[in-house]
Amino acid sequence: MLLTTLTLSLLIQTTPDLTAMPDHRATAQVSMQDATHEIEVRASGSWTRMTLPAGLSGAPYAHVMLLDYDTGDAAIFPVGRDVPDSSRTILRLSPDRTPMADIGFRAPDIPAQGQTLSIAGETCTDHVQDTQNAYGEIVRAAACFTPDGILLRQAVDGEVLYQVTAIERAPQSPALFETPQGYLDLDMGGMAAVPAGEDEEAGVLNGVLGRYGDQVRDQADRRTGEEVEERTRNALNRLFGN
Repeated sequence: MLLTTLTLSLLIQTTPDLTAMPDHRATAQVSMQDATHEIEVRASGSWTRMTLPAGLSGAPYAHVMLLDYDTGDAAIFPVGRDVPDSSRTILRLSPDRTPMADIGFRAPDIPAQGQTLSIAGETCTDHVQDTQNAYGEIVRAAACFTPDGILLRQAVDGEVLYQVTAIERAPQSPALFETPQGYLDLDMGGMAAVPAGEDEEAGVLNGVLGRYGDQVRDQADRRTGEEVEERTRNALNRLFGN
């Protein structure tokens, strides 16, 4: 009985919560759209916050993306003093429809069976699995997580998509994971996913927003009632600055 209790206690201590994340702030390099970008990642519990630079977002200013892995919700909004009022919009959608959908920030429910690496002063072990990409191809993904569940590196078929370059374990303010006040709030969560690979020349976020805007317009055309259509049109004008 004592042995069973000790074994259970050790398992609880060594098995990370697949949704919770230790508080930390990291700088990482992301390879997307044939370019490498530097992003800031902050995490606390079920929340992850990413600051995407203008070059990655496809807009003339940076964007913040918040993901709550407990609820499966995500929000994207522009940040910075140069953001015009017409673009101060919060776009709510699901994590699999975000620009960073190809990066898995939570450890999969499979044992780590790959190589162990030392990255940015931390040790991680690869979780390797075969998966299907957006084009229907089978690829081998290797995501390297610390024992307590922090993603340090992700590669697909040997090509590194994401790698942490610096990390600081420290408490993160709850305010970092709140959406800003005074922004227009648009919920896009129920819409169809954006087809991959159709915006190779455009910025990632710019392509996502543009296709969601087309879907909103299509939905508005099918709805009845001038008031609903006018509200939708005004929202789009603020979102895209038309």
